Amino acid sequence: SNRLTKHTLAIEIHGTYAGYLGQVREEVLAKAGVEGDVYVAEFNLAPLAEVPLRKYSALPRFPKVQRDVALVLDRGVSAESVEQAIRTAGGELLQAVTLFDVYEGEGLPAGKRSLAFSLELMSHQKTLTDAEIEAAVGQIVRTVEQAFGATLRGARNS
Repeated sequence: SNRLTKHTLAIEIHGTYAGYLGQVREEVLAKAGVEGDVYVAEFNLAPLAEVPLRKYSALPRFPKVQRDVALVLDRGVSAESVEQAIRTAGGELLQAVTLFDVYEGEGLPAGKRSLAFSLELMSHQKTLTDAEIEAAVGQIVRTVEQAFGATLRGARNS
């Protein structure tokens, strides 16, 4: 392409050469009897087919609600197992679970620790009522209490 064009722009897709754009040189145009500016492009679509498609989802129509719960458990209970139990108990209303605090020490019985989780709840059908939110959080807490002998250290709304 360098012998035919000037001001050439190479095209790359994720680091793979995919073609070029360029202005045809005046001397090439003169030999062909063509006047004016002429541009040429070559594009290989194969690298484009290898680019993964991005999947987008619509923005939620209904608000998300966040509730934080702190659970006191035996020190040997893994945060991962508690998180999995929370996800299972939360069902379709539970959109996200985040462990944001682990506390051991003053104020807790020996051999115990507190795991604090942030719960994000949302319905895709409607705005959740306070009663529905509290029922969902209550179900989650009861499940963890029964599965691991946990006790609720405290809950706060945000």
